[in-house]
Amino acid sequence: MRSEPRTPLAYYAQHGFMTEPGASAHLLKDLPHDIPQICEIVQGLIIHYRTVDLYNVKLPLNRLEEARTRHVAGILTRICELDDQPLSIPRPPGRRFIGCCRDFATLFCAILRSHNVPARVRCGFSTYFDPGFCFDHWIAEYWNADEQRWVRVDAEMDAIKRADNQLTFDPCDVPEGQFLFAGQVWQACRTGALDPARFGYEWDVGHSQLLIA
Repeated sequence: MRSEPRTPLAYYAQHGFMTEPGASAHLLKDLPHDIPQICEIVQGLIIHYRTVDLYNVKLPLNRLEEARTRHVAGILTRICELDDQPLSIPRPPGRRFIGCCRDFATLFCAILRSHNVPARVRCGFSTYFDPGFCFDHWIAEYWNADEQRWVRVDAEMDAIKRADNQLTFDPCDVPEGQFLFAGQVWQACRTGALDPARFGYEWDVGHSQLLIA
């Protein structure tokens, strides 16, 4: 007997290959449902390898390999190895998982999916790190059932990064135009509507040094 096809929202409410938490599933189900609270929890568990200087922390170079972890199950395992307190307890910067923007978005997505809330990770370009250049970036989206819309969330933007980037909007509801999806940028560059020279990946020495203990 054929099973009924899932709706798009049902599809995004279930874990995929990357967000499946495995043996750590119970850790996510115990977390709150509130979006700002989930962002704060994620921010207290992960530190971006390119922004350690913002937190005045030194990290050993051999830990940079953590950023190559791709699956939430592996990320959660490493988080608990570094500090076995409940995930709701923020870790000191030096005991956070070393990752990147993708990891903030993916863990945020995994937490929501653990509560059966449709969520997905989006790859594209931010317009809010530099007014003259759009950097590659990853954020998440979740389905707001009350408002019947997908809401974009930059789970990486804690108070320190909001101040450093002089954000004028709520990262729990990223406005239209502040984050551009990769596919849309590619299409616009192909037609000449956008300048491809304004998009890409750039190694900013001022915010990229991994400080070695």
